[in-house]
Amino acid sequence: MLQPIKIKNYLAHMAQRCIGAEAVLANTGLHPQALDAPGCRIDLAQSQVLIHNMLNLSGDEALGFELGSAVTVSEMGVVGRGMIASPRFRDTINLWAAYAPTLYGTMIQLSLEEEPNVWHMLLKEELPPGLCYQFCLEEYLALVMNMGGQMFGKPITYRSLDISYSAPRHAALYEQLFDCPVNFDMGFNRISVLSPGLDDFIETRDEYLYGIYQRYCERQSKQQAHRGAYAYKVHNYLLKNLGNPPSLEALARQLDCSTATLRRRLNSEDLNFRDLVNSFRRDFAEEHFKSTNLSAKEVAYLLGYTDTKPFLRAFKLWTGMTVGDYRRTHSVASNA
Repeated sequence: MLQPIKIKNYLAHMAQRCIGAEAVLANTGLHPQALDAPGCRIDLAQSQVLIHNMLNLSGDEALGFELGSAVTVSEMGVVGRGMIASPRFRDTINLWAAYAPTLYGTMIQLSLEEEPNVWHMLLKEELPPGLCYQFCLEEYLALVMNMGGQMFGKPITYRSLDISYSAPRHAALYEQLFDCPVNFDMGFNRISVLSPGLDDFIETRDEYLYGIYQRYCERQSKQQAHRGAYAYKVHNYLLKNLGNPPSLEALARQLDCSTATLRRRLNSEDLNFRDLVNSFRRDFAEEHFKSTNLSAKEVAYLLGYTDTKPFLRAFKLWTGMTVGDYRRTHSVASNA
């Protein structure tokens, strides 16, 4: 989920396009003043609505590249400062993978693979396929290129870029950005790097400051992760069990606890399983009706409905619209 620091960066960049905060935050339930409040929490549904708002208002499907390229270290807070101070590339990547999701708000999970003379960054996105997924990945790719060049002091040499989805209309930007072969429809996302090596020193390193930032990141991340931990676990359960009717009992078994214990833990975070399921289903359905051609029957099946009619009734209750009306008024193409 997005964090307040990142949303404030989005608002600043959209303001440069003469797009106001109210329009960007429309239908999210968020207000600019609330982003500075202690303990401000943004859930997945709010994050996706905000991203769709930015895509619709800008009419720019490649907006993620622009925003990722424009990010500065100061905008990334303590995570960015820790990355710049890291001794080696391996350290900066490990720090990012450990702390960026909770402290900066990336929705990309990063892991490393190593081979002789080349290493890979594997990027996993916990969103269903669609424009939000593409936006988050493109923003991340631009950020990787931008930050890596700053720390290395010269352009990084990439071997290849593998992308899970089909080539978008702005596919040429991928090759321009990374100056290497780009492969679409691969089923996974991977950046392969020839130079620098993972254990090469970073020009901006400061090992004393790195230790300070690392300890601070660890402390802050634990505090953030504790808040909303079970909302995240419910979301992951639903995403990994698409097509199956959601069950509190099944989730409890997956988390190795009793149903009563899980219900109590959800209550401690002011959460309700049924509300989380409905929020996920609405979010998933809206995402697919905006950016794919899946039928209502197909989306209903993916969400665990055994009959389309209850899904259609629920969707009308959630949005006040039929699926057809929603598609006509909410697709990025129709608002560009």
